[in-house]
Amino acid sequence: MLICRDISYEKAEDGNKRKFQISNAKYQTNEKTRGHELESSAIIAPHHEMKFKKFILVLTQSTDQGIVSEVVQLCKKLKSKLFVLFIIEIHKISRLARLTHQNIDTIKKKVEEEGWQLLYLVEDEAVNSGVWTSLHLEYGSMTNVLKKYVNAYDINVILIKKKDETKKVFVSAQIPVIGL
Repeated sequence: MLICRDISYEKAEDGNKRKFQISNAKYQTNEKTRGHELESSAIIAPHHEMKFKKFILVLTQSTDQGIVSEVVQLCKKLKSKLFVLFIIEIHKISRLARLTHQNIDTIKKKVEEEGWQLLYLVEDEAVNSGVWTSLHLEYGSMTNVLKKYVNAYDINVILIKKKDETKKVFVSAQIPVIGL
């Protein structure tokens, strides 16, 4: 199930379909919702007025690879480009180094290697499914790096793993955010 932010809906004029407002994108579907949850087929309904051509999948060191297939299939169905961004948050690396008494550079190197491994895993699945991908690894705070990429590449939708620490992305983003 995909969770989106800023969703409202109203009954359409025909009395049967519902119009969904997700940020600035409108959708129509016959499917019903419960609160702010929509089945993935509602998001990719054939009646949508706006097409999402560029998705960005945000990954961190705590992201599991279980979301990769779902993201690739969504991009395949929508014929969208997939930008994959692995963010290494320096403050978390510093905190981990303090707690474990390890060298910061050693931890950075390990996290960066794991990041590239995850990025290449996403790329392999996307290429096998015929989805265009662009891989990126950046150091910095999640919201700042994400904002830079959304603006630089004209991204339409943010895909992110649901966690407590990603609430700030849901709140600060100016485009639709899908929590997986």
